[in-house]
Amino acid sequence: MTQTPTYTPTFTPSWTETSSPTGAPTPTNTRGIPIVTIPDVVAVFPGKEIFSTIAVGELDGDEDPELVFGTDRTGSNDQGNGVHAINLDGSPVPGSWPVILNTDVRSSAALADLDRDGLDEVVIGTYGPPKTLRILDQDGTEIGSIETNYSIISSPLIADLDGDRELEIIVGTSDGTVEVFRKDGVPYSGAWPVTLPPRQPSLQGYNDVDSSPAAGDLDGDGDLEIIASSDDGILYVYNLEGQPLPGFPFIAPLATFPVNPLERNGSMNFSSPLVVDADGDGSLDIIVAFSNGRVYGLASDGSLLEGFPVTLPPGRAPGERVGPGDDILSTPAVGDIDGDGLLELAVGFYNGQTRESRMYVYDLAGPAAAEGLVWPSFRGTPLRNRIPRTSTGWRSQPGWAGEPPGCSPGTGHLVSIQHHASIFPIPRHEPRWKDRQPGCSLSA
Repeated sequence: MTQTPTYTPTFTPSWTETSSPTGAPTPTNTRGIPIVTIPDVVAVFPGKEIFSTIAVGELDGDEDPELVFGTDRTGSNDQGNGVHAINLDGSPVPGSWPVILNTDVRSSAALADLDRDGLDEVVIGTYGPPKTLRILDQDGTEIGSIETNYSIISSPLIADLDGDRELEIIVGTSDGTVEVFRKDGVPYSGAWPVTLPPRQPSLQGYNDVDSSPAAGDLDGDGDLEIIASSDDGILYVYNLEGQPLPGFPFIAPLATFPVNPLERNGSMNFSSPLVVDADGDGSLDIIVAFSNGRVYGLASDGSLLEGFPVTLPPGRAPGERVGPGDDILSTPAVGDIDGDGLLELAVGFYNGQTRESRMYVYDLAGPAAAEGLVWPSFRGTPLRNRIPRTSTGWRSQPGWAGEPPGCSPGTGHLVSIQHHASIFPIPRHEPRWKDRQPGCSLSA
């Protein structure tokens, strides 16, 4: 290729050794060693930025996965931006790819087999104009386009919210609403969209939902609740009737945020919520980070878990205002890093005084069991396309009523994906779709 990526270490990370966790998050005793990798450059897009993360799915029915992402402008010219689907060698997937929309695409794609033909569809938002949620078939053909009042930076979530074996689409918008649609783009019910109430007084003067929603059965009723955080530093949880769960919203203390939040130019509180069993009590919890340099762990009733919030940098008092320039913009991740059977929490923090970015890792008390890892990272898994897990397993498509004759549950499945610095409990193998019958759905 024309470009050769390089890796230059800037500093040697340090670590803190502590005793085993007692319920509260404590710095892990696992020594962090940089893994130096020289990635292959498979595609170059001159004059474009890739703001969205890359989602991995199956669009063309071959044995290799495909990569889907949006492109963003580098200046003021939106021309040529759109949604790309490429093979592992960088070539476009057959069909109408790339889908050129001539508008910024900062949202990350969600992939799922909406029509049960065995191949994934693509759901993604646009920054606009026009401001839309796009549903694309596996070949790039547009299935539907839903126009919204404001931009969509939020990345959509695809989930079977009510257990009816049909998928729904959930996304936030930059006018402070959460939208829920059925797979054909029709609103889920008259309860949606929900406009999220802002804090009073407002932190920034607006309450955008630029982070990405999560979902999990927090109250044990069999339906998934919808979890979203806003730029105003608020965490919301709603049931399918559009009603807030008792104990929510959770509002991070105003006094812990910068004195003048507008100095951040609107780039605040972009981190997305996680759904895991953080404390090992068998109930799902929520983990969310905000730009006040804190990571909050919340029980299903909205109360703080023991030892939370985690305040960064270490040593800052829980009620102390965040330092100038300090921030947590990325989404934390939860998994078993050290193989001890317990969860760890990883979070990236930017120190505005030293101008250094550091990764902090904390031990949690929760077991590294699949049922407690409903939504443990941004977009769910390293594939960035996972449907949320329920207490009875993944709500995915194989074996649903209406499958073509001859299709059986679990006919196709993604075995694994190679990983290096990932903290997710999956083997080191290349992704391969196995035992797929033509016309049958896939389980991701």
